[in-house]
Amino acid sequence: MGTCIIQHYCNTNRIEDAWTMYKKLSSRFELESRTHTVMIAGCIAAGKFDYADIVCQNTKHQDIELLNVIMKLYCYSNRFSLAMNLFKQNSHNATASTYSIMIAGCNANSAWSDMDNIVKHMEDTAFTVQGRVATALIAAYFKRNQPERAYDLYYHMRAKNTHIDLATYTQLLSHVSSPSFNFALEEEILHEENPTVTQKHILILCYARRDDHESAMKVFESMEKNVENLSVILQAHSLCGKGVEAVEALNDIIRLGVSPSSDAYVSALSACSRSAMMEEGEKIFETLNPSS
Repeated sequence: MGTCIIQHYCNTNRIEDAWTMYKKLSSRFELESRTHTVMIAGCIAAGKFDYADIVCQNTKHQDIELLNVIMKLYCYSNRFSLAMNLFKQNSHNATASTYSIMIAGCNANSAWSDMDNIVKHMEDTAFTVQGRVATALIAAYFKRNQPERAYDLYYHMRAKNTHIDLATYTQLLSHVSSPSFNFALEEEILHEENPTVTQKHILILCYARRDDHESAMKVFESMEKNVENLSVILQAHSLCGKGVEAVEALNDIIRLGVSPSSDAYVSALSACSRSAMMEEGEKIFETLNPSS
């Protein structure tokens, strides 16, 4: 119960309440690893690295989930060498979360030799690169000006029939300037007899990247109007500079009883800016900053 309350406080930006609850519980009980993990993750999100360090000092039994969040803490708080040492000590238990955290840390710190060692470790252990790990690797390859490695990873995943998620495709599309790659993705999806939801999302973004808003909308109109799909079309509206449509999509998400993600708000604000809709943009901004 205590862990759930701490999680709730962290999720609702009440880090001080979470911290008070954590201290109260830790003074009375020996807490489970999950509680420490939730508290550290909340501290990282709130930028309370000093609190997180105190939690780390209280941990006795560290499972890989807890170690992952400690590595993330070190990566975010300019202590990457500590994160790397922790990874080396526990690499035999590394999970997809471990690799994605550490690759993102290497990217943020331009620690390319360390990243190459992590990639080699994945290869040596026959780890299947996909999901968050693939997204983190592609972002890092582009940052270090090695687009050919990003392409090689993508085509290797394709050849192995490895699932490629929307985040990975989005990372590729955000860096690839070649229209031929964009068109190749479109043609590949259009030839699918029953394209998946993810493929439809990619098609929407491909159309939006070349400012074909009408085609993007045609794909979207064939889909269920849920939060996931609305978030993608909101991004497409932003890419095409469609402020009115972007605000409408943001409001549709809210009407579903869901708090829009930070990315959704950024997309809506960007679309308002490109459409010179300053008043609407200010209204959206005020909902994020009610005290201003």
